[in-house]
Amino acid sequence: MKKNRKLKRLTRSKHNMIMELINLCLKIQEGQDGEIECRNVLGKPAVFFEFSGHVAWLEIRVFENGWNPGLLHDEQFTFEIDGIFSKRKFKECRDYLLKLI
Repeated sequence: MKKNRKLKRLTRSKHNMIMELINLCLKIQEGQDGEIECRNVLGKPAVFFEFSGHVAWLEIRVFENGWNPGLLHDEQFTFEIDGIFSKRKFKECRDYLLKLI
């Protein structure tokens, strides 16, 4: 029984960290009116958040000055959700995203 509670706490914690990253990604994409906007023009950051359920990983790619075809991302973070979820990498990603808001 104790093992099960510990597993649930770890899972809940990982879930909360992932949700925090999603919320930060969405916040970065907000326009002045608070609505999510397209960022295919240069000047404002564009964030790509991809969750792949078949392999249980997520990837965040950031284009600090907006996205255009052929541009390489400025930063990329990849997390294995079913493996060891690095809190260090989470904090690094979170801090980076916070700077873009």
